[in-house]
Amino acid sequence: MEPVATTTTTTSQQQQHARKKRKTLLCVHCKRRKIGCDRGRPCDKCVKYGRECKYFDGDEDTSDGYVNDSSSGIGTSALSVYDDPGSSSTGNTNRETNGVSFLGKIRMLQFGARSSNGTEENRLPAASTPRIMKWKTPIVVPIKSKPTDHTESKPQPPSPQNTVYLLSHDINSITSKFTDGKSVIGINPIGSPQDKISFFNYQSLARDSSNYEMNQGPFTWHAFIKLDPAMAYLSSFLSAKSKNVTNCSDFNENGERFTSAPFQVLQRLKLSSKQFSDRQINKSAIPLGLNFVPEDNEVAELLERIRKNLPNRAITWIHVNRFFRFLYPFVPLLDEYSFTSSLEKIIGSKNDPAKEIQVTILSNTDYAVLGILLVLLRMSYLSLISNDDEFNNKVLTCNGTADISKFSHNELVNLSNILKVEIGIESTFLAQDCFSKFECCQKTSVVILQLAVMLRIYYGVAPEDPEGPSRNQFQVCTGLLVQMAYSLGLNRDPDNLGLKDVKENNIRRKLWHYIVYLDLSQAMCFGSPITVNPQFADTKYPFYEEGNSNIGLFYFDQLLAQTYGKLQGLLEELRNCLTTVLQFGEVPMSDVVDRVNKLEIFVHKNIGRDLREFVKGLNDSQERGTMHDKLFTTFYIDAKIFLMAVYMHILLYYEKRNNLDLMYFYLKKITSIMIEDLLPNCFDILDHLHLVMLYSSNVFTNPAIEVAWHNTNGFIFAMLIRVEFTIRSLRSEKSGSPEYISLLETLLYFLSKCAKASTIGIYKLGKRYLHAWRIAKSHVFILKNLHDDEFFRGIQSNPTGIKKVDLKREQLVDLRNMLEKTIMSLNKSTLMKEWLELFEPSGQIVQDSLIDSLFSLVTSTNDPLVFENDNIASSIENYFAFDNPYFNMEVPWDVITRNAD
Repeated sequence: MEPVATTTTTTSQQQQHARKKRKTLLCVHCKRRKIGCDRGRPCDKCVKYGRECKYFDGDEDTSDGYVNDSSSGIGTSALSVYDDPGSSSTGNTNRETNGVSFLGKIRMLQFGARSSNGTEENRLPAASTPRIMKWKTPIVVPIKSKPTDHTESKPQPPSPQNTVYLLSHDINSITSKFTDGKSVIGINPIGSPQDKISFFNYQSLARDSSNYEMNQGPFTWHAFIKLDPAMAYLSSFLSAKSKNVTNCSDFNENGERFTSAPFQVLQRLKLSSKQFSDRQINKSAIPLGLNFVPEDNEVAELLERIRKNLPNRAITWIHVNRFFRFLYPFVPLLDEYSFTSSLEKIIGSKNDPAKEIQVTILSNTDYAVLGILLVLLRMSYLSLISNDDEFNNKVLTCNGTADISKFSHNELVNLSNILKVEIGIESTFLAQDCFSKFECCQKTSVVILQLAVMLRIYYGVAPEDPEGPSRNQFQVCTGLLVQMAYSLGLNRDPDNLGLKDVKENNIRRKLWHYIVYLDLSQAMCFGSPITVNPQFADTKYPFYEEGNSNIGLFYFDQLLAQTYGKLQGLLEELRNCLTTVLQFGEVPMSDVVDRVNKLEIFVHKNIGRDLREFVKGLNDSQERGTMHDKLFTTFYIDAKIFLMAVYMHILLYYEKRNNLDLMYFYLKKITSIMIEDLLPNCFDILDHLHLVMLYSSNVFTNPAIEVAWHNTNGFIFAMLIRVEFTIRSLRSEKSGSPEYISLLETLLYFLSKCAKASTIGIYKLGKRYLHAWRIAKSHVFILKNLHDDEFFRGIQSNPTGIKKVDLKREQLVDLRNMLEKTIMSLNKSTLMKEWLELFEPSGQIVQDSLIDSLFSLVTSTNDPLVFENDNIASSIENYFAFDNPYFNMEVPWDVITRNAD
């Protein structure tokens, strides 16, 4: 009857407490022991000694008292995570959620972290660790957990997509079915239900020589250099070697001739960047007159500078029309009728007989329209450039024939004349000046936001940027776009705001969801925190309805709406995966692979099974009424690069723990994506020819392809170091069989071939993009050093943490076959020129000549293009359809292009 006596005593105490009507300030234990109490809940003494902390203060005793009974406390709390919030008393709504008080959660976190023998985890109910299924919720819900997390974490019956595969005793049960990347979609095994991984276990803050600081996310090069011992040693080795090279600051402002030191590329980039930012002018003659517009007193006023920069009326409207016909599918953020109407009020009608443009400003927002026009002109001009050097030279010289170029002679002449009316980087500088006129921190409008988004898009594809898309430089810009969108109410659906203009409503929805994707893309590429919270938005995904088309060809907008509608699910899966991966601290590996599995499956079913699908679609000779192959290429590549980054973290996790079977699985999975899928097929996409769009997506796909090849090389470099180190170690120790060492040597050979192939791809893009040129030259230097005795002597004499490749013979054979198959699939004849320039000794003179010519031009030309014999050695993009009406203008070309001379 002892429990009854205890109940009676407690009741008596409560009655006595009620009579006195005063609150006891000390907790029960401190009062009874007559020691100091800080009156915390729990107090410091109870926390110190691991005791239950209670107060005799009426109703609050049940809400604030922490229950830590070993027999029921944690178990009950864990099982009550799914309890209906309505079951708790109304008085405790703000202090208690999901059956666990906030103080109780803190206490559980504290004791869980202190436990050294795992006793706290052993008290969890068996229901919290399902068989091989993923846990639906963590046992301890974070104090600041999002409401969306509660809704998503409701118990669900097991489904095949939720399966998390544990590593069986025989890894062959999984790898035997691993024939290619498509065969293991949604299959990512883990070693144990207790495996936990942190994606932020490195020093993330980076500071450059100018004291600029950047917090680098877990998917950046900075992170992998910190986490991967092979990449860390490579970085330190190259850094030490570069100290022997003269510093960039030793060169004068005019950029004297550089030496042939290996790191001259990096030095030249720094100098060229400075000259770009200072807008200095190189007075030397430039082919095609692609010189920078000076900013002197005669053109100091923004309006006058814009007027001087704009081409004549005919060329301007040609580019505007081209944008809405060929570039609009990739940036459907402007309404054609509204924009052209506003533009006509500013620069005049396209049918105006006056050839020169006179700019008339009626309101301050007209500067936003002009800024959009300047970005539009620049993007349209860049879209004239293709990736085929031979075709570009034919266009410039008008030597092409219809059977080779698929253009008539007149079309080639017109295309050449349009190209000669240069629209350089000064257009984007002027657009930035237009944007700077607005006090975005105080007030804004939709047209100002459109200008900001267009600038953000251009920054991602700009060929003159020496850093390129690999640098995490847009986080502040994306955050500004998000806050501007919030201030404009774009997070609210127009129907809820009472807006009736269906065209404007369509633009508002497109703008909001495009900004949402930019935010997710930033997180996906670099690991930046997600800015947009879906809780605070109810904007519908863009859809087509009668009358809401934003271009003249309404059926085209309808087709785009149907195509982009498939991306709605992709955004949701990306957000779920990023929310899990980007948590600070250790995350259960089962949670990570569960989210990754779902993302893999969605991409496979809705975006594409492999990149070969897109190659076939882009080169299809029959129009199938879909834009999927053209528009989803970058989405597919970006998603695969993100997955590769996650796999790389998992690979390093299991390599560190000597779980070689799982390390091999993720090694093979990365190889299947980056080398087997992306490496060869990206070459075909560079030279694709779509039936309707022709080469229209190059402006947007080229940067994604460059990042793919760049990341591929980073992965290959890490493996090359490991394999070479293993071979040298086995030979020095005389511990490996000749057959095993021979397999490693063959693997090393094909890894080197793949690295050279992707470097050639980057080099091909380097004829158009400054950052690609820089990366290609740097990777050539790295490849030369990876076989250097000096490089590996440092590994053998210092504790670098690099581990030998201790794979089984059949695993090595499997990897070798994958690499060999990839190399055999490449069209080597198309790569021979670049191969000789980069890797053959006879090409060294040509290589140095290119270095000297490029950087003498890049500081003064509009585009970082290599000119040779007055011909552009990069490309001219023919977005033009064969029946393009803009080719057939009555205005004589000698009049239209008179400013091209």
